[in-house]
Amino acid sequence: MAAGQDVVIHAQTGSGKTLAYLLPALTSIEPKRSSVQILVIVPTQELGMQVYRLLRSLVSLYPQLSTNDDDGTDPENEADSGTEVESKKHNVSFPVLAMLDQADFRRQKLQLRQVAPRVIVGNPLRVAQLVDSGRLRLDLLKVLVVDEFDACLLDTTTTNALQTILSVRGRERPRQTILASATVPQHRHFLRQCVRQRWTRPDIKHIWVEEKSNERVPASLKHWYALCDGSKKLAALRTLLIRFNKELSNGATGGLSIRAMVFVMPSREIDDIVDALNHSFDKYFGVEEGKLVVGLSNNLAIIHRRQAMKRFRDGDAKVLIATDVAARGLDIPDVSHVFHLDLPTDPDSYLHRSGRTGRQGRPGSSVVLVTPGEQFVISRTGNALGIDFHRVEK
Repeated sequence: MAAGQDVVIHAQTGSGKTLAYLLPALTSIEPKRSSVQILVIVPTQELGMQVYRLLRSLVSLYPQLSTNDDDGTDPENEADSGTEVESKKHNVSFPVLAMLDQADFRRQKLQLRQVAPRVIVGNPLRVAQLVDSGRLRLDLLKVLVVDEFDACLLDTTTTNALQTILSVRGRERPRQTILASATVPQHRHFLRQCVRQRWTRPDIKHIWVEEKSNERVPASLKHWYALCDGSKKLAALRTLLIRFNKELSNGATGGLSIRAMVFVMPSREIDDIVDALNHSFDKYFGVEEGKLVVGLSNNLAIIHRRQAMKRFRDGDAKVLIATDVAARGLDIPDVSHVFHLDLPTDPDSYLHRSGRTGRQGRPGSSVVLVTPGEQFVISRTGNALGIDFHRVEK
């Protein structure tokens, strides 16, 4: 990648692909050149904020890029206040902006006029809107990264937005384009389109970042399924959380040691699940009401989404109930278990959800709750991914 060649990165979840593309890209920055030189496209706000925070920390590793006047602004607080600027003083040598959905569009356009960002992290729809408005120019890009690119192809609107971004041609020289995901092979038709439309160069290189060429799932991840009645899935989830927590705590009952993500369908009333589990855990563990479980979905306001993520990242909350908005790219330390209260839509969905644990060689467990009539999904997923599921015995 350091040579500037267009690449497709096939990487296991948790293998460090974000650093793999950011570190070489940052070496190409010309701080004195006041144009957007690196654009990182990600499918969700949560992943966008994660990459944004990582970029800010990486800048300190490059003395020639680091800011001369850091005001110590915290990205989470910036996001909550609607300000997503690297520094409020605007006289830094290396500004980074986050252009994410649901943030104020007029404020973002104002930021682009007041700040000359060298790097932007954004969601496809918002970046395409800014390009169409004429406020954001991409013709001097050096590096374009589309992380979790297949997640940007799930609906027509987002696909069209991504195509708008990819179709911008370089004014001086061709940019480097990097496409990254854990589930690339299913989207070869899109890669062929990229070459045909000249969005990438014909000699685009494929890089596999896996322990073994045929191993799509980390070896440190264990896979389980638990049989239960459909009407009793929530009760079964509560029982499993307490059971696995005891195993992590070596039988102690003094608190919640487990760090778990629970995935549900978008149609679920997440607040009801959060309230029910908090009520149970408050009594069981004797903690202050509503402290252990938080929820995350696209239906939440941006400030509530970021507050939930911050509480879970910081360890104040131990369980995150989420839709698949949290299934891609998020690297949250010490997540020990992933539970699938509702079935993943396909093997790729299972791979991404489960990849929130067992990262970078650390142990992790993924547990699917199924009814007797849903057991075929376990066999189908296991065969597709080459993994063995073990039944959780009562």
